[in-house]
Amino acid sequence: EITTPAEGDSFGQGKWVEFAATPDDPDVEDRSGLQVEWYEGDTWLGKGRTFSVRNLKPGTHEITAVVTDGGELSSEANVTIKV
Repeated sequence: EITTPAEGDSFGQGKWVEFAATPDDPDVEDRSGLQVEWYEGDTWLGKGRTFSVRNLKPGTHEITAVVTDGGELSSEANVTIKV
């Protein structure tokens, strides 16, 4: 789940945008190995449960958080923001 920013949030050009995700895995043993990577389309933006970026160009951006576990399973969540 992406906890911030909220769907449809708007940010000024050049302003920092903080992203945060709360990953979960039904397999308790795999939870400690959860990793989060952030993408816009095929472009890798960063990794970690939180990260910030400020070089987004004006327009609409669909950001995807990809969570992988130690068992190499993955899931995705998306949020669309405007700059």
